[in-house]
This record gives sequence, structure tokens and C-alpha cells, in this order.
Amino acid sequence: MILSVGEILLDIYAKENLSSLDMNARIGGAPFNVAANIASNGGNVSFYGAIGKDGFGSFLRKEAEAYPFKALLLDGTEYPTTLALVSLRNGERSFSFIRGADFHLSSERLNDFSLNKGDTLHIGSLMLSEDEGRTFFKQASVFAQKKGVYLSLDINIRPTLFENQKEARYVFEEVFSCVDFLKASEEDLEFLGMSPEELKNRYMKEKSILFVSRSSNGSDVYIGNEHYSVPSKKIDVLDSTGAGDAFFARILLELDHCSDPYSLSIENWKEILMKANEDGANACLHKGALK
Repeated sequence: MILSVGEILLDIYAKENLSSLDMNARIGGAPFNVAANIASNGGNVSFYGAIGKDGFGSFLRKEAEAYPFKALLLDGTEYPTTLALVSLRNGERSFSFIRGADFHLSSERLNDFSLNKGDTLHIGSLMLSEDEGRTFFKQASVFAQKKGVYLSLDINIRPTLFENQKEARYVFEEVFSCVDFLKASEEDLEFLGMSPEELKNRYMKEKSILFVSRSSNGSDVYIGNEHYSVPSKKIDVLDSTGAGDAFFARILLELDHCSDPYSLSIENWKEILMKANEDGANACLHKGALK
């Protein structure tokens, strides 16, 4: 089983070359997207997040309930629902955030889910830009360790949420050693100013797995002293929003089906990355993070 926890928000899109107020909104948030992709592919997954007691929150609740989650828990808070303003240019996106409820989570809620040894707890990274969110992450990592579940994180860094690169790097360096499955994009690594080898060997614990997505250049997995790469198919990108989420969702789904991720063969890893690359590429063929 997989439990995905963190931001659920409203992605608000403005059309390119906007000449009038012409916008649309979709459900989003990286950990929610991960959970939705896993559920849509038949995986055993639950989601926990926080929304506001407002119209945006009501919309998100209704949208989220349409997915076949094993369990769905959305805390209605006194804070407004978090919004993400998404700008698209040539298929590539940039984000601005109006923060609200997304990081106001309770670690006690994790006990409401039936997580057992060998399951996965996946955490969204947006919370790490706030003290309250960082406290939740630390509590969640202790919970995972006690339960014997794998802790998963996608760096998915949003530079505008930090004062500067130095602050962001410090925050992430503090959490890397807790994580079993870590996903980074080339953009994440470039912003943090570190190579995959430095990240894996200097900051992550010895028994951990690092996945690196490289957009059109495929992806890599770093496990122990091994490193495998798999190319991706070439496509015409319509909207890259959610591609990394679809990529990592496939990986977590495949790992949930195996008894010991650390015993997988080279062929196993290449097959997993090939599937993940394909899902990530397919996510770029439609507008929005989810179909």
C-alpha cells in the first residue's frame, strides 16, 4: 500500500497571449497527482491533505472523490485553499503560489491509515518551505521508521517559496538522510547546486534509492554503487505539468508490487524506468497534470 500526503491545490491556468480574462482551473498538487495516477493505474493508494472551508475546497473535495483511492482524508481547515497560478510557454510551465491550507497537516492523522511494514509513505515537498510543514515531515519520518515503511519524497523544488538558493539547499539537506526513495529532476539538482552522485553519496543514507528524471533525455536510478540509465521516447510537448508526478507514480506503483526493492536486477530496473518514462511522456500530451 502507498499513502501519499501533502499539497492538494487548485491549478489556475491563463491562456498564452491573454487578451481577456480567460482562465480555467484544475485539481493539482504533486502528491495528489502521484496518488491519482497510482489509483488510475489500479494501485492500492490513499491520500491525505488539507483544504479550506471555501468554494475552492469544495471543488477539490468533489474532484478528489472521483478517484478510486483506498482512503481519502481531506482536513477542512480555517485557512483558505491553496492556489497555484500556472503560466505556460511553449509547453513549459512556471508557478506562483497563494499559500493557505496545504501544509496545515497533523501527524496524528497518519494513524488513521493501515500502513504496515514494507508499505510506502510518500510526502509532498511544498510543505518544506514552512516551519509547520517541516515539523510535520520530521514527525512523519519518525512514524515511518517506527512502522517499518519506506519514506518517499520528490524534491520538486519551487524556488519562489524560499528566500534564496542557500536556504532551500539547507532545508533539503536536512531531510535527505531520512528518505528511502528520492526523486529529483535535473532542474532540482541544478538549483540546489549538486550532482546526483553528491546527493546520493553525501546526503542520503546508504540503503536508499535515488531516481533522476531528465525530461527528453530519459531517467536514471542510483542504488548502492550501481547506476542505470534508460532513454525516453521523443514527443511534442503540449504541457509538461504533472509529467514528473506521473513518472514517480509509476515507480512507486511498481515498487509496491515487489517484496524487496533492493534485490531487483538490472533488467527489472530498466523495465521500471522504461514504464515510468512512458507515463511521464504521455502526461505531456494533454493539458493539465491529470486527464
